[in-house]
Amino acid sequence: MLYWLLYLKLFHYFPPFRIFRYLTFRTAFASLTALFTALIVGPIVINRLREFQIGQFIREEGPKAHQKKAGTPTMGGLLIAISIVVPTLLWADLSNLLSGSRCLRPAPSPPLDLPTTTSKW
Repeated sequence: MLYWLLYLKLFHYFPPFRIFRYLTFRTAFASLTALFTALIVGPIVINRLREFQIGQFIREEGPKAHQKKAGTPTMGGLLIAISIVVPTLLWADLSNLLSGSRCLRPAPSPPLDLPTTTSKW
């Protein structure tokens, strides 16, 4: 969304916004956005998980050292997913939906140049 707004729509009026076309710039700022999203949203998500009593259950037969982990909120992947999705939606070029699939395709192989000589056998 920021790419669309700041580069495609507004760089004509404010030329320094051309920096948003560079993938390295957007990657760096997406990383910083992910970090700050995790730092800001993390405590909120953890408190919500504690309110909903979504915590780790520790069996009584287990080691005594594990008993202090009882009630630790689980579902940390939720925080990771939020920290990935938000910067992606903010900083990616959403008009190029196939940009991520380029790394999944194999590189084209060069044509085979087979010798055309005939063998005596």
